[in-house]
Amino acid sequence: MKKLSITFCEANGKCHIKTFTNTIPVLPNVGDKVGLENLIYKVERRDFVYLEELNTVEVYIFLT
Repeated sequence: MKKLSITFCEANGKCHIKTFTNTIPVLPNVGDKVGLENLIYKVERRDFVYLEELNTVEVYIFLT
């Protein structure tokens, strides 16, 4: 895998995108708590999208 993009989506629609190259980060599971910008959120849902033509994976993590 060349690139992994993780998009954290807050309930208010604001999104935070983090991109990783040639590394595999630990992804939070549903129910886990994550910190973004000095706030703690709970992971509500995760979606994975593989783009074959670009050899990339996009992960969408929905937070409450």
